[in-house]
Amino acid sequence: MKNLKRTWKKELQLLSEATSTSRCFYNKESSNCNSTINFSHAEGKNLFLNKSFIMYNKIFFIISFLFCNTLQSQDKRFFYQYDYYPDSTDVQLKKTEVMFLDIFKEKSEFFSQTKLASDSLLAEADRTGKYAMSFKDMNNTYKIIKSINGEVVYENTELEMGRIVIKDDRKINWKILKDKKQINNYTVQKAKAFFAGREWEAWFTTEIPINDGPYKFHGLPGFIVNIADVKLQHQFTLMGNKNLEASYRYPDLKEKKIELSLEKYKELLNFYRNDPASKIRMKYMAGKIPHQRDHNGNTVSGMDIVLRVEKSLKEKISKDNNIIEIDLLRY
Repeated sequence: MKNLKRTWKKELQLLSEATSTSRCFYNKESSNCNSTINFSHAEGKNLFLNKSFIMYNKIFFIISFLFCNTLQSQDKRFFYQYDYYPDSTDVQLKKTEVMFLDIFKEKSEFFSQTKLASDSLLAEADRTGKYAMSFKDMNNTYKIIKSINGEVVYENTELEMGRIVIKDDRKINWKILKDKKQINNYTVQKAKAFFAGREWEAWFTTEIPINDGPYKFHGLPGFIVNIADVKLQHQFTLMGNKNLEASYRYPDLKEKKIELSLEKYKELLNFYRNDPASKIRMKYMAGKIPHQRDHNGNTVSGMDIVLRVEKSLKEKISKDNNIIEIDLLRY
């Protein structure tokens, strides 16, 4: 439970360490992958004639190669900074969140730091039989799973339906450009694509030989270091990475999953946004929301409760009009 209650200060310290630490697989300047032994010309001439040294050098090369491959096979967690503007009418309201991209042999998982903390508490509560609540006002509640075969699955707890699962088989048609530059010591190349109602510009590197990136973005000949829509309303920036424990797995929540097609999800999403209080209204009509008393001792009718909830939800939705997949709202 101590790990679940890690403070932001500690987390940022870990992020800093992960960013600054050189690693064989992901840092081109790492000396661990260099199997060549440096020596002067004169020393080299003498040593080269030594058969024992030649055999030693071969063995050292093989061991170094195997060591580097072992590092490369380790599961990794990449940290992204996600900057976005949830309300297109308020350019001053910018939100920032830390997102994780976990890379495994057969798949990757993308989710927010806050979601991981919340799901960890819920999983622990489920295991121990204790009560726990998910984090209030959590913004990015989704988890995206990308399989090695290219399948993309979107999981979320929204629409008051429980855990929904959507398979997204849309292809991202990238146009790779000649533009190159340096980002965080990586040589990156530019690519463009139109996806989910927005035009995106990505910068990817071949120095990390993984064809993946944040959110649903993948399919480039390298790893996405930075990606943003052309209006800079949604942007993901790579911050660093670290090794995952071999035994690590995302917290398993014992929830029933509801599978939806992308079109059905789009339909239900827009229905919910237009009438977010429909379910609580149905409960009221069924007599399941009795009169209650507020903190001042005043009686509040069931209908008043419904109206208050409806007003609150509509205000929240009205300020969330600039979602990352903006085409979902064009129904």
